[in-house]
Amino acid sequence: MDILPEDATSSRKLILHEFWVLFKGSIPVVLAYTLQNSLQTVSILIVGQASPKDLSTAAFSYMFAMCSAWLIGMGGSTALDTLASSTFTSGGNKHDVGILLQRGFIVLTLFYIPVAIIWVASEPLFRALGQSEQLSRDSAKFLTCLIPGGLGYIYFETMKKYLQAQEIMRPGTYILLITSPISAALNYLFVYTAGWGIFAAPFATGIGYWLSFLGLVLYAKFVAGAECWGGWSRKSVQNTGIFAKLAALGFLHVGTEWCVYCSAE
Repeated sequence: MDILPEDATSSRKLILHEFWVLFKGSIPVVLAYTLQNSLQTVSILIVGQASPKDLSTAAFSYMFAMCSAWLIGMGGSTALDTLASSTFTSGGNKHDVGILLQRGFIVLTLFYIPVAIIWVASEPLFRALGQSEQLSRDSAKFLTCLIPGGLGYIYFETMKKYLQAQEIMRPGTYILLITSPISAALNYLFVYTAGWGIFAAPFATGIGYWLSFLGLVLYAKFVAGAECWGGWSRKSVQNTGIFAKLAALGFLHVGTEWCVYCSAE
């Protein structure tokens, strides 16, 4: 059966329209991830001005953080991509999306606890991996100072997925455009102006992550995203096993992707 010219034109317009919608929606997501990673990148650059030793400590510590806690945040929160998005579009009770957000906070916090313990006791682990005594000791201290900020990172990522499930894509970019410069300024003030040294940098970066999370909370409350929040509910502690399985599969999936990139390099 031949396709009429009018049908072909209509199909091309539909394809172009869908492409433009996806492209426009992906831009704030890409910018958000770029700005999100800039907090630790800028921290490394600022700390690295002091000495090559401090540069190696900060770079190694943030790399280990990305392969552990950041992986929980970026991979584990993909469970909300699956559950919250389908719940929001199903036409059911919108407050179930808020319950899923609460469940995400609970489950990912539980996943983070063993990571935090590993960070505190990471010095012998780094030595076993062949790192120098100085780098192992300083990186373990650096990561210990980063523990509060790591939870802020995970909560920010979870809150961002909650908003994205409601087709609200831009807030993460807006908030990070504000908090990224604040984090950079705090890194410089803590490390150099106040003279607290390299181990103040993870506290400064952690403040940036917590400010980013609180910014999203305020955005959801006062601008857009509050319709799916029905208050704290006991239902959030139910069916945590299903959420935990999806979260585990998520950070395993993201982790294997990163391993492929590293092996390719």
